[in-house]
Amino acid sequence: MSGSSPAWIAERSQPKTLVTEQALKLDPKPFDSLSKLPPKLLTLIARFYLRSSSDDDDGYFPAILLLTHINLRLRQIVIGTPDMWTSFGMSDAEGSFHLVRLCITRSKLQPLKIQLHASVCAEGSDLGDRFYDLLHPVASRIRIFKVYMTEKRALKISEGVLAKLELPTLKEIGLYYDRIYHAGFLQSIRIPGGANLEILTLKGLFPGCPNLSNLKCLTLTSAGYCKWSPGYISLLLSRSPSLQNLTFIGTEAVFDVECEKQPDVPASSLRYLGMKGGVTANFAAYFLLALHAPNLETVDIAIPLLRVNEWMIGAPVSWEDMIDQMETRFLRKETFRTVRSLVIDPEDDGSRPHRFRGFFRFLAAAFPCITSLDVNQKEIRGLISSRNGNNLLESGWDLLDTLTIRGSPSRGTLARILAFARARNGTHLDGLEGDEENSGEEYASSEEDDDETGWVDDDTDEREGEDERTKSEEESGGGESKKGTVGW
Repeated sequence: MSGSSPAWIAERSQPKTLVTEQALKLDPKPFDSLSKLPPKLLTLIARFYLRSSSDDDDGYFPAILLLTHINLRLRQIVIGTPDMWTSFGMSDAEGSFHLVRLCITRSKLQPLKIQLHASVCAEGSDLGDRFYDLLHPVASRIRIFKVYMTEKRALKISEGVLAKLELPTLKEIGLYYDRIYHAGFLQSIRIPGGANLEILTLKGLFPGCPNLSNLKCLTLTSAGYCKWSPGYISLLLSRSPSLQNLTFIGTEAVFDVECEKQPDVPASSLRYLGMKGGVTANFAAYFLLALHAPNLETVDIAIPLLRVNEWMIGAPVSWEDMIDQMETRFLRKETFRTVRSLVIDPEDDGSRPHRFRGFFRFLAAAFPCITSLDVNQKEIRGLISSRNGNNLLESGWDLLDTLTIRGSPSRGTLARILAFARARNGTHLDGLEGDEENSGEEYASSEEDDDETGWVDDDTDEREGEDERTKSEEESGGGESKKGTVGW
């Protein structure tokens, strides 16, 4: 036996090395090309990936860890950039605590954005103490904090953590309580943070009315069959003197109207009001009647849930009574005279446009001075209907100068809009192209169809719209919805 390797070892090792080299030449690793890129470009690529993946963080495996296992040079850049480690999630999974410590260490002294996921919590769990021990040392660095809870026990644990944490520099907080069944009034919860809090989002919860002196944006999302107390809302807004943006996202939520006299809801600093996600007619009507916002400029409101049996969750709404009350406010100069932009979001229950007519008349009475109207192609038919001579576009909104229609209006609907624009503009139309003679013929044809019923034939109109959309998609090669603006 000599010191050299046996012959059979050399024979077997040489082909293996050769195959490896050939594989590298024929099929190089796709990530080796990253090493040739300049550091600034690699940094931009990493930031783009993190920005697009931040909302998908599941609280256990931060997206940034994937970047550290792609390429050695990219790993060095990512680890050496503290602000890339500032956004992460944490959950009750055991491995999550180690990864959170890693992110906190590598983020140095940068401000933090944290998502806390508290889902299934065992009885007597010390999870709250572990969350607190991890977050307490960096509490002064937390700028954005979002907490997701799915059951009562998780809510109590999260409340305990928030009660002990001091977050003096917190700018934004979101608390999301997704109970399967939720009835009655929304549960109150203490809001942490000091006077620096600017953005607050709550789902299934209601703030415990702290002093939110610097709050700019408030979003309240209901969960299940719940009631909004006008007294609580009034107290909340009175303690938020800087509030500019108020959004309600309500799933079959109602405005509690059991009291004989409803308190006013003052909001002197409010600029934007949103009511989205399937609000009920009850909530939309009573809240607008109670709201006093002298500086309100923009309203984004969804079509009420007209198919919901509102007698189960709130008193049915008589639009005639609501309109009378709003017109009384107009005589007292208490209507929303400063509102210039109105956005009407569509309803997805398949109702025909004529069912919205009372609601549209209520909006016309509430916001008589708008100059911009944004509406879906289906709801525009409810606005231009001429039943009983009541065409809202012609009889109301005299200051309107911009009409935006989302979707693809049918020929009959478009002809009515063109006729309305001609009547408002005279003979000159800005931003419109087409043959006036043909448009007039279409309008005349649609008028003949309306003579018998006084209302646009919805079925015919929808079929025409489908034909037009099909033809348009074949010509353009796509099915994207169109957005048109009529200006005069």
